[in-house]
Order: sequence, then structure tokens, then C-alpha cells
Amino acid sequence: MRMMTLDRLDDRWWPQAHRIYDGAFPHGRKPDSVISAMFDRRMAHLHLLIKDGDGDPELLAMAISGTTGNLLLIDYVAVSEDARAWA
Repeated sequence: MRMMTLDRLDDRWWPQAHRIYDGAFPHGRKPDSVISAMFDRRMAHLHLLIKDGDGDPELLAMAISGTTGNLLLIDYVAVSEDARAWA
């Protein structure tokens, strides 16, 4: 497994992370436009937990963090349903 941190919502990982995010937070989550704006303003990071194996890498978990001053705020943490089943 490996961790990856991105400072933008890229085309490879964000769609997978977004599915995990939607599944974990069906209500009460930030709108996509707010999340996009946070990344556009360089106020957020996307953290990924990836399982490498024989096939394509599998995204197991994601988090969105933000910074304000000297503080780090973990905004959302979500684990894929499949990963929760075997954890």
C-alpha cells in the first residue's frame, strides 16, 4: 500500500475518490463546486491510500485536508466499502 497526496483534482484519481466520498457522505457533504474552488485556490489537498497488486491500483481510502494559518484541518476521511468489508 502507498499514500499519495495531491494538490489538485486530477483526472486519474479524483473520479475514484469522488465515488468513495459520495458513498461515505450521501448527505451533508460539501458541494462539488466548493471542493473545486478549494483546490483552485490551493487551500486543499487530496490524500489517497492505494493498494498496488497484480492488476490496476485500487483506491482504498481518501481524505480532503485544508490549511488555515498554521493549522491543518482534516475535512473528510472516507474508506471504500470494499476496504471496510475486509478491514
